[in-house]
Amino acid sequence: MRKRSIISMSYNALSQRRLRTSLTTLGIVVGIMTIVAISSLSGGFQGTITNMLTTGFQTDIVTVSSTSFGGGAGVNLYQADATNISRFDGVKIATAIMQRSCTLFSSTSNSTTTVYGVNFTEFFQVYSNKLTFANGSLPDPVNNNTVLLGYRDNPIAKVGDNVTMEFFISAFKIRNYSFNVAGTFDKVGFAGLTVIDRAAFVPISTLMNIYNSDIVDSITVKVNSPAQAESVGDHIKSYFNNQASVIVASSFIRSLGSILNLVTAFLLGIGSIALVVAGISIMNIMTVSVMERTREIGIMKALGAKNRTILAQFLTEAAIVGLLGGLIAIPLGLGVAYIMGKILPVAFQSQITGGAFGGGGGGGAFGGGVEFTLSPAIDPITLTIAVLFGLLITVIFAIYPARKASKLDPVQALRYE
Repeated sequence: MRKRSIISMSYNALSQRRLRTSLTTLGIVVGIMTIVAISSLSGGFQGTITNMLTTGFQTDIVTVSSTSFGGGAGVNLYQADATNISRFDGVKIATAIMQRSCTLFSSTSNSTTTVYGVNFTEFFQVYSNKLTFANGSLPDPVNNNTVLLGYRDNPIAKVGDNVTMEFFISAFKIRNYSFNVAGTFDKVGFAGLTVIDRAAFVPISTLMNIYNSDIVDSITVKVNSPAQAESVGDHIKSYFNNQASVIVASSFIRSLGSILNLVTAFLLGIGSIALVVAGISIMNIMTVSVMERTREIGIMKALGAKNRTILAQFLTEAAIVGLLGGLIAIPLGLGVAYIMGKILPVAFQSQITGGAFGGGGGGGAFGGGVEFTLSPAIDPITLTIAVLFGLLITVIFAIYPARKASKLDPVQALRYE
């Protein structure tokens, strides 16, 4: 029998059983729709996160922290270490950063603020492409009582004002220091691991004197080109005998991408379970269908239909269901992904852009003022694979009932009531 005739007979058989066909197709639609939605959202999410991290974590920056993430004891960092690192091949500049918390008082309000002790000149050289002044400028020369303030929706002070910082030195010692505001930054969010918005910046020597300590919390290293970042990072690890945490933005982003790929694969595996369940349903329904169509099969064999023709017809019916389910599921899956892409950013905007790295300053891990958007990634190859996978599932689970139908004895089939 010609292929066109088999397809026509299969289509007519499905049309005569519209309700059953619709319910069978629905299972395939749900399975493929889930896969399409998950893959589209995951691709869009990964692209968005990578883009936001690339924007925040400059790929030509290496960050050295005193804490070992590997569970070791860690190592103390000093300004001398930054000076030594600045001499490494591929390093443009290295600057030490000291971080503390204080209560910042102005004539109008007060708030708990993260204060960073930095070398202003070096810090601005490292983040020259991110830091811009909303008001004021970098003073020259820098006085020990100079402070620069990060962006705030409601500024706590303006350029020229004096502010007081209350430092909690120990359980029995609190010190107050007065600073003059030299400038305020535009909205930045964060630079490296340094939250800029709502923070305060003072000369590192001043903060060291306040706490009577020469230990710094981190060293920010700017390399000549992003391609040199990993080799410089390895050199720094060797310098500290692997006792310091060295964060290379490019490798961090790559590792995060691998994690997101694993999560996507896990979610797709869950979505595939729906297809397997649909396949089992197809096998059950087609097995029942073979019993109901026993006399029909007997008549076809009596008229000369061969076993392979019966087998081909039942498999074609399953293939039509799978293909039809896939074609319906693609636009539905993309629609679900698009809707979720609108809902999720609204639901998680504050968590993603406001506090992923803490700092309490509204900068978060992705920077203040960064709007988190989620646009589904439409990959034609992924969509094609999803449809083919659904088609394969339906055919595989239809093989048993199809073979059962093709093996029926025509005489016994004609006698079947």
